[in-house]
Amino acid sequence: MVKSKIKVIFTLSSLVFLMIISCENGAPSDQLPITNHKIVGTFRDGFSVDNVNFNSKSISSSISSIASFNVIASGLVPNEPEPVDVDGSFEVELEADNPTDVVLLFIDDESEDVQSRFDRAGFIVLDAGDGEGMARIPVSGSTFETIDLGSISFDEANGQGVSSLDQAAQADIFGLDFSDLQSFYRYDNVLREAHNIYVNDDPQSEQFCQAWMSQSETFGLSSIRNSYSSVTAVALRVLSVGFNVTNPSDHSYTEIQSDTVLIEVVPPDDIILNVSGSPYGPEHPLASNDSTDWGGAWTIGPNDISEGSYSIGIDLDADSGIPGGTWVIKKDGEILALFAFSSLTPFDEEGHFLYFIPSIKASVEEDGMLTRLELRWYSYDHLQGEYVELADPSIVDQWFIQFGFGVGGTIDNSGSEPSLIEEISQSKTEITEFENNWYFDSVPDGGVGIGGIWILYSIGNMSFSFYYAPEEDEDLSIF
Repeated sequence: MVKSKIKVIFTLSSLVFLMIISCENGAPSDQLPITNHKIVGTFRDGFSVDNVNFNSKSISSSISSIASFNVIASGLVPNEPEPVDVDGSFEVELEADNPTDVVLLFIDDESEDVQSRFDRAGFIVLDAGDGEGMARIPVSGSTFETIDLGSISFDEANGQGVSSLDQAAQADIFGLDFSDLQSFYRYDNVLREAHNIYVNDDPQSEQFCQAWMSQSETFGLSSIRNSYSSVTAVALRVLSVGFNVTNPSDHSYTEIQSDTVLIEVVPPDDIILNVSGSPYGPEHPLASNDSTDWGGAWTIGPNDISEGSYSIGIDLDADSGIPGGTWVIKKDGEILALFAFSSLTPFDEEGHFLYFIPSIKASVEEDGMLTRLELRWYSYDHLQGEYVELADPSIVDQWFIQFGFGVGGTIDNSGSEPSLIEEISQSKTEITEFENNWYFDSVPDGGVGIGGIWILYSIGNMSFSFYYAPEEDEDLSIF
């Protein structure tokens, strides 16, 4: 099997970062009881795929291959597709030297354009008992050399194939108890980005288009002084979405800038920017030649990923959220990329945050000097109906692609000296040593006034930032 790479994009403030994740850099499973895995299964006779445009085709002609993706943290690394036999059976060999969990898509290799790839692909999922299924196949800890998914039936409502394995069989095959499986089910949404990756990675060129989402919130600095911050009031009210177009095959940002090429973003429904009066929606796309400046609430500009590449950023009203459905990027009226943003939704239908919320405490001496920063991590437990502290905080290591934890301010707190930032990204639970002497209150000679403390992390193509700033200056402009 061919080792390959996937580009994982996330944002931090106004910058766009590119991280290349390769199979060689993935963390292996804690236990490797066997040297090799393979996944097998058979599409059930009459596997109907009418709603994904395989109209009246036989299995052998409509589902030609299985595309697999290795799961590295919450990133996805694509492998070469494996063929589906004429009888509907398939076999996916997994790398023996670096076994990981995987995500599987059934695809049609005859699909030559973006729209066809979007329509003619679907997940193969485990039955999670929730009507949606789990895209993550947790093979890395299995003691079975051959993992048989059984017969794959078509789920017309979600356009995907569902394994016949019940949850008891899943627990047995994958070496996980029910609570472990439930944990995987909860965080499955981010891995459905695999569909967007497959659709928008042009097999005929190096062109690659990817969507990202960033949310943040700012809290008062005094709320963490010698006490842990609340985890129940997290709203993450600053919301940005965007797209990176890397190695465009037939145009460049220079042509967009000169209006030689028109780029449009067509949302599936009306959107509300974080400024009033913005009129964008399906009938009024965001267009590169639109001279209206909505307070910088959406931009298109070059990035440093590669020559000619560019990024599109859109600041949305967080209360309105991201419209469901398919977002379309067009170049001169033709479809350039298609994205389903459901994989970038961090809240459930009741508004509970699906991932991890930090609770931070700053230990401060009587003279205002910071001596320690401590972190506790919480996630929402749907059975208990509340946010529950993680008994093992190392769980977050399985999901975080990038993590930052630090403090910043101005020398002598006078505002006349350059900003100073001290970032400590190693520890996700405690910081007890600092390069500088940080102070909450009046700053003595040689000290640094705290302008803000932050925690940020990325899961897949989503980034989340939690800022703590002095109440009189919660914009954290120094960052």
